[in-house]
Amino acid sequence: MVTPLDRSIGNLRSLNLSEMERAIFVAIRNRAGLSRIEIARSLGLSKGAVSKALAKLGDAGLVHEARETPANGRSGQPAIRIGLQADSVRFVGLNLSTRGAYAAVSNLSLDAVWTSPHEPLAESGEAIVVQSLALVEAAQRHAGPASDIGMFVPAIFSASEDILEVTPRQAMVPYEQVRLALRARFPDSEVVASSRADVMQSALLPSLFGQVLFHLACADGVGGQIFDRSRIVRGGFNQAGNIGGMVPEPGPRPSVTDLAITLGCSPAELDLQRLESLFADRNPVLLDWIDSRAEVVSWPLSAVVQLVNPQKIILGGNLPQSILGALRDKIDLDKYDVPGRMPLTKPDMLISDVIGEARRAVAASTLPLASFLRYLA
Repeated sequence: MVTPLDRSIGNLRSLNLSEMERAIFVAIRNRAGLSRIEIARSLGLSKGAVSKALAKLGDAGLVHEARETPANGRSGQPAIRIGLQADSVRFVGLNLSTRGAYAAVSNLSLDAVWTSPHEPLAESGEAIVVQSLALVEAAQRHAGPASDIGMFVPAIFSASEDILEVTPRQAMVPYEQVRLALRARFPDSEVVASSRADVMQSALLPSLFGQVLFHLACADGVGGQIFDRSRIVRGGFNQAGNIGGMVPEPGPRPSVTDLAITLGCSPAELDLQRLESLFADRNPVLLDWIDSRAEVVSWPLSAVVQLVNPQKIILGGNLPQSILGALRDKIDLDKYDVPGRMPLTKPDMLISDVIGEARRAVAASTLPLASFLRYLA
C-alpha cells in the first residue's frame, strides 16, 4: 500500500486544477481504464488537450498509465489505459456524537484506509475539543499532514455554512469550537463541516455518480437529502431535502428515538448489536413497528417520487441493514399514483453502507472531495 510519505501531494487544492483538468480527473475517477481518445470523445476535447492535462495529473501522482495487453490476432498498437492512483490523496473524517467520537481516513475511491476504535464522547466542551484534535492527529498519521478534514455536523447550515441549529440530542457537542480549533491546529488543511456527509458518500460512489438521489437517514430523528446530479438541493430553510422525513413530530417516524419509546427503553441502549439481536429474535414489537413506520414513511417518499423522481432512494442512519431492509420491503411508493394514468417508474431503494456513527466518520471524510468538486455549494 502507498504510504503518506510516498504520495506527491497532500490535498487536491494544491494542484490548482482548471475546470477541464478537473473534468478529466472526475472522468478517470469514475470509470477506470479509459483511453485518451475515449476521454476526449466523452468530454468534447481535443486529444492534445487531454494529453496535456494527463501529464499534469500524472506528475502529481493522481493517475497512472498502462498499455493494455494485445488480444490474440489483433493488429495495431494496443491502447494506453488511464487509471486512478486512489492513494495519491487521502482525506480525514471526524464524527462527534453522544454515542461516541470517531475519526477515519479514506482515499479517492472512498475506500476506508483507517478507522479509530470507539471512544466515548468526552464529558465537557473543552475536553471534546481536546479529544477531537487528538483523533484528527491520529488520523493524519495515516493520511498525511496536509490532508483535508471533513466533519459531520447534524445541524441546519446557512448558505455561508454557518451552523444555525444543531439536532437537539447533539446540542451539547461544541461543533463550532471544534471546527475553529481544527482550523487553527491544521492551517494547511481545509476543514469542511456539513450535515451532508451521508448523501455525499453515496453520490460520489462511481456506481451512483451523476444520478438524482434521495437519501433518508433514520437516526435519532428522520431527515432527507436530495442530490440533483451535481448539487445538494437546499430549498427554503434547508427543507427541500426533508420531504421524505416530513411526518408529524413527535409523531411516529422510523427513528431510533421513536423505536426506543415503542420498546420502552433508552435510545442509548439501542446500539447496532442490540438492534440486530432484536431483529434476529423476531421481536414482535419491533416487527409491528417496522410495519407501521413503513406505512407512515410511504407517504412522504411517494411525494418525493412525484416531485423529484429520483433514480435511487437510499436508506441509512443508525438502524442496522437488516431492519432497514425490512422497512424498505414494506414501503409503498404508489401512494400518489392516479388510477387510470400510467404511473411513474419507481426508483430502486438501496441500503447505504453508512450505518452507525463509526461509519459516519468514513462518510465525513468524503466531504473535502465533495467540496473540491463543488457539490456542497
